[in-house]
Amino acid sequence: WERIRIQVDSGAIDTVTPKSTAEGIPMKPTEASRTGKGYMAANGSKIANYGEKKVIGFADDWTGISMTMQCADVRKTLASVHRMNQGGNAVVLDGNRSYILHKATGNTTPIKYEDGQYVFHMWVKKDEQAASKDAKSILAGNRFATLAVEDEDAVAGNPGFPRRGQHL
Repeated sequence: WERIRIQVDSGAIDTVTPKSTAEGIPMKPTEASRTGKGYMAANGSKIANYGEKKVIGFADDWTGISMTMQCADVRKTLASVHRMNQGGNAVVLDGNRSYILHKATGNTTPIKYEDGQYVFHMWVKKDEQAASKDAKSILAGNRFATLAVEDEDAVAGNPGFPRRGQHL
């Protein structure tokens, strides 16, 4: 198993992660990665986008979750509040009482407040075949499953990249 530390980011347009995250899950090209569209950090530097991973696993409380993560030249995994909201979730950032609420079910996932950062963790299998085998059972009770869509840009009406002021 691999435990991924995920920092909640209210300024990120997409959930992003380093290419090395969830090594057992294949990275698939997207329209943005195929056409060279990436991101722009708040300081104006360009950030490459290599494709995406549909990461399926468990939160620290062993509740099944999934997230589509864009693989980019970033140092840590950043969860986009924007994308979580699009997936039917409310994100409450209130110090040690922070959480993600799935509106349809009322289920919550705790968010920890650590050194001024809001974080949660996700456990994924390191072996690609084992992860694929378990995916259906994990998704059966998954609060984040709506985040894992085939074309998030189309769903969101997302006009493209780069984005100024994005905190990656």
